[in-house]
Amino acid sequence: MRIIGSFYREIIYRRHILNMQELFVNRQEETKEMKPLTIIYWLRMGLGVFAGAISAILSYYLLGTGLEGTSILLYSISLTLLIYLITFRLIKMKFQNKVEKASKITMTGIGMYFFAWLAFYVLFYTIIISVFGPGIPAIAPIPTPTPT
Repeated sequence: MRIIGSFYREIIYRRHILNMQELFVNRQEETKEMKPLTIIYWLRMGLGVFAGAISAILSYYLLGTGLEGTSILLYSISLTLLIYLITFRLIKMKFQNKVEKASKITMTGIGMYFFAWLAFYVLFYTIIISVFGPGIPAIAPIPTPTPT
């Protein structure tokens, strides 16, 4: 009787292991291909990081031209919006047929783009300032005429 009980336990155990393996394999097959909205979201995240780095470099070079802080920030925001609009058109062309509504392409990841831009703009700008100093001098300063 003990042998039969252990035999049934072994069968149940093996069936349980096989079910777990099938479940794991099915989940792996499901996650191999990302959905279009997920791809758009992560693209926007990466583009926000890229825009933050480019904006920080632009801000560093604009420090040497004599611009004030607010003007530099507005240039950085303008560059960020320009990058967003250009990549929005490219993403829309690529994913237009794969997404149900066009508004989904517009709104997916927009918050993450700007939060990533802001966070990485501050991070990269701080790193650049701490490594290279507080701005480069103007390339060609305008000489002031001396009175004679």
